Amino acid sequence: MGVVRVLVILLASAAVMATNKKPVRELLPHRDLRKFGEPSQLLGSPYDLVLMLVSEHLWIRDNYKCMKSKFVNNETDQSFIRRSKFWVPPHRTSNGTSDKHPGNLTYKYDVIRRTGDYTKVNITLISSTANYSFGEHTVQYADDVCMVLEFPKTASYIFRKPRCTMWVLNTTVETQNKYRHCKFILLATCKTPIYNLYEYERDDCQKWGEPPEPSEFDANKSNHC
Repeated sequence: MGVVRVLVILLASAAVMATNKKPVRELLPHRDLRKFGEPSQLLGSPYDLVLMLVSEHLWIRDNYKCMKSKFVNNETDQSFIRRSKFWVPPHRTSNGTSDKHPGNLTYKYDVIRRTGDYTKVNITLISSTANYSFGEHTVQYADDVCMVLEFPKTASYIFRKPRCTMWVLNTTVETQNKYRHCKFILLATCKTPIYNLYEYERDDCQKWGEPPEPSEFDANKSNHC
């Protein structure tokens, strides 16, 4: 009698589990694209991120070269501080041609998730005088190797393809097969032409070396004075 009772209980439990099992969906909607944006693992990486590609319409080449993003710290598991390091290339001025010099900007990245919406990253410039928000950037795709971020659309771009950037983990830049999926997504969904920043600037970046850290740069300026 006891064995029968146990069997009845087991069968009842199995029936409940079968009833509670999530049904398999026959058709997958376009909105499932929203499930492929997880930027936290890349933004929280201790390794540098390299700006690989950017919508050409957006980029001002005279302002930045050899752009990298360096991890500083994370305030929470969804909020990250990173410093962008770059070279400001030589350019003409009223007094002639200026030399290249290092630049850096510190940003706070807040990952935002809302039910039924794409994951977004609110990017805020942090400075000693004031902070400035660049708005929420939609995550087209992100994993632990690369991510494609969409810039906030202005009124004139509401019905056009978005302008985007593609960031890649520094340790994988020479292995294109590891991030070719991000490149495909960028080319398929974002405004073209795409400025091939990393490859096109490679010679200058190798010749100039890594931009110094702010403390090193300030010390060099003081010694120079």
